[in-house]
Amino acid sequence: LAIARQMLEAGTLRLMFLTLNGEKAATLFAFEYERRFWLYNSGYDPDAYAQLSPGWVILSYAIQYAIATGCRVFDFMQGDEEYKYRFGAHDYKVMHVSVRR
Repeated sequence: LAIARQMLEAGTLRLMFLTLNGEKAATLFAFEYERRFWLYNSGYDPDAYAQLSPGWVILSYAIQYAIATGCRVFDFMQGDEEYKYRFGAHDYKVMHVSVRR
């Protein structure tokens, strides 16, 4: 929660909502900074909307938004969930740290 407040104050927090008939069907929580869009988390109520694939819809809109605002990278962040690769994600090493004593 603290990092979300800091990102909000810095103007880099992105909250997106997909609404259907006035109700929130999906939510996406992300950060945008230095032409990168970091998808932190997203979700929807599977009992109410699963048949409409709101996760795919809001993710597609987020990618369109990132392109429209000039982002050069759309980062799905950690995890190897299959849906990320459907959108063209690829793995890369972020950092390697060795500690010796």
